[in-house]
Amino acid sequence: MAIFDAWRFLVKSEEQYRAEKVLADRLGWKHIYSVKWIVCSLLVSRLVASEVDEAIVVYSQSRAVMEELLKVERAIDSEKREWELKQQGISDLLELYQQELELISEELESAGSSLEKMNEELESVKASVAAFQQAREVLVGRIDQQRGRLFKLYGMFPEPLQQQLLGEKDNLLNDALVLKDKVASVVRVLKAADKFNRIVSYSEEIHEIDGEERQLRVLYVGLAGAYYVSGSTSGTGKPSQEGWIWKSGNTLQESIARAIAVFQKTARPQLVNLPVEVQSK
Repeated sequence: MAIFDAWRFLVKSEEQYRAEKVLADRLGWKHIYSVKWIVCSLLVSRLVASEVDEAIVVYSQSRAVMEELLKVERAIDSEKREWELKQQGISDLLELYQQELELISEELESAGSSLEKMNEELESVKASVAAFQQAREVLVGRIDQQRGRLFKLYGMFPEPLQQQLLGEKDNLLNDALVLKDKVASVVRVLKAADKFNRIVSYSEEIHEIDGEERQLRVLYVGLAGAYYVSGSTSGTGKPSQEGWIWKSGNTLQESIARAIAVFQKTARPQLVNLPVEVQSK
């Protein structure tokens, strides 16, 4: 605004210029215009310098403001890029979580069907266990029944077989045994009795014959019966509920002695006729 006013001071109208020239001729001020021009030039220079200083200050302030604006814009751009990266990461995570949720849903559905199958299998197992428990109870009952019968039969076994099964006799009376031990004991007794029943056995024993204890040389023919000799006495033996019953019968002494000799291989092999008593039920 100051520069504009100075310019108006220098630039005048034609009438003002002529009036000032006439006045200068009369007064003798030949250099008035030069002086005014110098004064105006100085004034304009001073005003221009002041305006320039103000412009420099404004420019400096504007530059600082622009730099701050640029910093703010760069910060906004940086924040924007970071936000875009975070947003992309969040989107990727959401997609991953969605896939995991789908997999979990499929597994849950599969687990549901598997659970139904497991329930069916569990019911089948329960039924099998119940059937097994029932069969076990039946087996325990039968084994206990067989143990009782075998204990009674033990008294009917020949003395050699009784000695062989002496340990099993205690097991037949022991109710504290577990099922497998009870079964094993019964099996051992039956196998030993079956084996004894299939062969001819020799034993030396002491029994009471006709009210007198004698040492007998006994030849067992399985579990069916036995023949013995004792000095000049001979006879037969047979099983009963009370044990083996021994009877004398001297008519068989020679045949029984010959059969024992053949069995012990002190005589040549030969056929020996011995009576057999058949019991009818």
